[in-house]
Amino acid sequence: MYFNEKRQGLAPFVNLRSDVGFKAVFADKNNKDILIGVLNMILPSEARIDDITEYSDREQRRDVPYGKKTVLDLVCRDKSGRTFVVEMQAAEEDNFFERCVYYASGLYHLELSDGERYKGLRPVYVVSFLNYRRRCSTWSVWTRTTGRSSSRCRQRKRTTSSKGASITHQDSITWSCRTGNGTRGCVLSMWCRS
Repeated sequence: MYFNEKRQGLAPFVNLRSDVGFKAVFADKNNKDILIGVLNMILPSEARIDDITEYSDREQRRDVPYGKKTVLDLVCRDKSGRTFVVEMQAAEEDNFFERCVYYASGLYHLELSDGERYKGLRPVYVVSFLNYRRRCSTWSVWTRTTGRSSSRCRQRKRTTSSKGASITHQDSITWSCRTGNGTRGCVLSMWCRS
C-alpha cells in the first residue's frame, strides 16, 4: 500500500537511452509524431518526413542458410516509400559504421522484386543514437565514380555537417547512413554529429 501511494505522486518516466525505453516510446505507433519530430531535427532537409505510414518487421531475413540474422530496434517507411532504421546503441562498438552499412544494405536490396528496374530503388536511412561519446575515428564514403572507400573524421560540438540540423545535447552523437540515388554519386554517405 505504501509503495502504491508513493508512486501516485510520481510522473512516469522512461530512460530513452536504454533499449527497452527507446523502443517503448519510439516504436509505439501512437508516438509516431514524436519519432517524426526527432528524425526531422536530425535528417538532412531532403529527407524530411511528413508521415510514417508503416512500421516494418524488425527482423531482417537471411539470404543464405547460414547468413547473419539481424534484429533492428525500429524500421519504418514514410508515404514516399523511403525506409528509416532507428537504433539506440548503448555500448560502444568499434565497427559501428560497418554495422550501419550492413543494416542499410540489407534493407536496400529488399527494395526491388524480381523484374523491377533499379531506378525504382528508394533511399534507406539509418539513424543511430549512441549512449556514449564516440572517439574520433573514421567514417567512410563509397563513391560510385571511383569504386573506392575514403575515410574522414569530423567532430563538432553542437553543429552538424552542412546537411543536417543542430543537436544541442552534448552526450548524444548521431550517425546517419543514407543509401539511394539522390546522393550525387555516393551510394552511401554518413554524417557524424555531436
